[in-house]
Amino acid sequence: MKKNVIWIIVGVVSALLICCVGSIAIYFIYKWGGFSGKTVVPPADTFPTPNMTLTALYFPPTMSLPTATQQYIPPTYAYVTPSATNTLMPTFYFPTPGATDAPDGMRPAGLVDPPYLATAPNMDGVWDEWTSTQYPIHSLVYGSGNWESNNDLLGSYQVGWNSSYLFLAFKVHDDRYVQNATGEEIYLGDSLEILLDTNLGGDYLVTSLDGDDFQIGISPGRELPGENPEAYVWYPVGLRGSRSSIEVGAVGGAGIYRVEVAIPWTVLNVVPYSGMHMGFAVSITDNDLDDSTKLQTMMSSSGYRIYTDPTTWGTLILR
Repeated sequence: MKKNVIWIIVGVVSALLICCVGSIAIYFIYKWGGFSGKTVVPPADTFPTPNMTLTALYFPPTMSLPTATQQYIPPTYAYVTPSATNTLMPTFYFPTPGATDAPDGMRPAGLVDPPYLATAPNMDGVWDEWTSTQYPIHSLVYGSGNWESNNDLLGSYQVGWNSSYLFLAFKVHDDRYVQNATGEEIYLGDSLEILLDTNLGGDYLVTSLDGDDFQIGISPGRELPGENPEAYVWYPVGLRGSRSSIEVGAVGGAGIYRVEVAIPWTVLNVVPYSGMHMGFAVSITDNDLDDSTKLQTMMSSSGYRIYTDPTTWGTLILR
């Protein structure tokens, strides 16, 4: 019994000694370790404030949120068919995206609002069925040193939709039609590019491509428009490849050619509805070298265009 009491006393004394020594050690570490009177704040991007919204937590750190007072007024264009006496010169401008982004989902490159088409146009390259707004493609975004005149490269387009397809019609002024490439290299010849962000509301300010952003190339035809036209999806990477389900019809040749495109909504993995917003831009490319595959010039509907940055595109709203 006495031995048990002795061991209990020894245990209590030992515990008290350990607590005292630990407290003294913590005091000297705090005092001499440089922490006295200082507050160490971890970087904000490492430990975000717990009550931040999901938008703020995942918001790109290099951009600023648009304010409620910011407004964006899309530019207006009067497209004029090139002629000897009346021409529309391309624009050469590279403004900084983001400064005028509107919080209502409109990106700074402008607005396109295609109508619902009760009757689907025939994919034959002929424009006689189209009555919607004609938009210009006249912002020279690549190869300004190779561009000579409106006859060298200039374009316009129209858009429409129904429950099954997104329809596009292109008219391209090009004094020499050259398309020797196929598949993923069709951009190295006379071709079209369609950019779509199908989840504009979900990633409005995201400056990189993800699974809902599409880059689609259209070849009006190898050798001549209408001869073996094809469509190719470059992005998303997981869907990369030729798409026979995208219908393409083209007519014309050197001087001017027309192209009609029908993209099934199933290719874009979306169900369309009136009022739907998407990021959007189109471009046309030019190669004037008969025996070569080379991208010499590109004109776009957006002077902001960076194909890997959806915030530099425009906005499409289905009517």
